[in-house]
Amino acid sequence: MSRRAFYADEDFVLSLEELNEQPFVHVTFSRFNKNVYKKLLEQWKEVLMRFYYLGYLQIFTYTKDPRIVNLVGGADKIGEYEGYEVYKWDLK
Repeated sequence: MSRRAFYADEDFVLSLEELNEQPFVHVTFSRFNKNVYKKLLEQWKEVLMRFYYLGYLQIFTYTKDPRIVNLVGGADKIGEYEGYEVYKWDLK
């Protein structure tokens, strides 16, 4: 499955992708400030709730820039793959 936008505006795109039957989340910023950060957190909560209610126990991402993962917090680094760091969030 290719990436598809969950949320998109002039500031950032929050996209979803399924790999090996597991959900992966990605964010791409066109600009960043305090208001954009607040919007990101609102959309992040929506992503977590949606996957939880769909029955997933975890969501993942891979990135070369872990600062983005740290913006939303709560992730555990579970490894590296081809130059990317792989992170996991447990849904509760």
